[in-house]
Amino acid sequence: MLSVWRVKTTYRLPTWKPATVVDALSLEGKDNSITTSVPSTIVVDALSLEGKDNGILLSLSLLNVVDALSLEGKDNIVHELIPELEVVDALSLEGKDNSCDPADSKNHVVDALSLEGKNNHLLGLHLLSLVVDALSLEGKDNDSAVSNCAAYVVDALSLEGKDN
Repeated sequence: MLSVWRVKTTYRLPTWKPATVVDALSLEGKDNSITTSVPSTIVVDALSLEGKDNGILLSLSLLNVVDALSLEGKDNIVHELIPELEVVDALSLEGKDNSCDPADSKNHVVDALSLEGKNNHLLGLHLLSLVVDALSLEGKDNDSAVSNCAAYVVDALSLEGKDN
C-alpha cells in the first residue's frame, strides 16, 4: 500500500529590521552579498541577467527611489520621488564614462561607469546620501562602501555589456 504525503509550502515575506540590506547579484552563477548597518534604511536589490530589467527599491523615510536599468546600451531610468534627492544615472558601453552633476546645491552625483574590467565609481556628496559604488566586470565581485547614516545604495552591473 502506497502512502502519498502532501507537503504544504508556506511562503512568508521577510520581516525587515531597520538597516537591513539584501543584495542578490547573479554574475556567472556567483552570488554577491552586501550587508550594512546603516540605520533607518532598507534596501532590496535583486539583479538578474537574460535581458530582464532589474528593480531597486529603497524604503526610507527620506528616500524612495525606483531604478530600472535597461540593456543594449540604452540609458538607465531613474525615477525620483522626493525633492531631497535627485539622482541621474546614465550608463554607456564601449568603455565610455558617464558623468552627471545635478544643479542641486544639496546633491552632487558623479557616476562614471565603464566596461572592460574597469571599476566604476559613484560618488554622491549629499548630507543625506553619500554613496560610493565600485562596480567591476569580468565575473569579479562588486564592492560597495558608504559612510553615511541615512542612505545606502547598492548597485551592480552584469557582464557582456548588459546593465542590471
